[in-house]
Amino acid sequence: MGFQIEQRGFQSVSVPIYTWGGGLAIRSSIEEAVTWDYPTLIEDTVFTWRAFVELPERPSFSVLSDTISGQSPPSLSEMIHQRRRWISGSRENNTILSFDRVIMYGLRDLSWSVTAVVPLFLILGNLPGVDVFAWQIHQGISAVLLSFVFVWVGIGIWQVRPTPAIAGLSLVLAPVTSILHSVGALWGLISPPDSFDVTTKADEVTNQPPQHYRTTTDEHPPRHHNRDANDD
Repeated sequence: MGFQIEQRGFQSVSVPIYTWGGGLAIRSSIEEAVTWDYPTLIEDTVFTWRAFVELPERPSFSVLSDTISGQSPPSLSEMIHQRRRWISGSRENNTILSFDRVIMYGLRDLSWSVTAVVPLFLILGNLPGVDVFAWQIHQGISAVLLSFVFVWVGIGIWQVRPTPAIAGLSLVLAPVTSILHSVGALWGLISPPDSFDVTTKADEVTNQPPQHYRTTTDEHPPRHHNRDANDD
């Protein structure tokens, strides 16, 4: 996806929209002032929100053009659970932000979650004997939204430069992957979780079941974030 491009604009807004903990470097002075002692399902993003909202001076924020290794969810089921956690955590904790941000996140969450429902209307609208209100308008809006999916995936391909086979599959399967992403979001709106699993890393050899962490206690999972090498 093209979120690498999207993040480059975060330094120009009052509070970054989100952050990805796997590629987040934090100054130790900010980490000690904000702390990770906060009950949430999305600790990396909420940490950034709190840093920009609670600290007396606005922290600096920049996105570096670099490449690091990441760990994707090991299965589609785990990916859907992850998206469920993301949207539930953002809805649970966005109250620390300004009212306009709460509205923005509400619209984003709603549009993200209904992506899985839009294709059903397209299918129903093409069935014989089924009339959909303002069908032509709905078709036009759906086509525009679908074009954004392909544009966003195209930006991601341009940024990552995968093999031609992977690039082709990414484009062909873009509508399917978009729907799968939104299934987790819709699930999170309907049934928010109160715990999450730690993704097993590819280089870890273990037969232990996933670790479950709850956000309603004072205990928090271990945090592994990179610190700025230039910090004291």
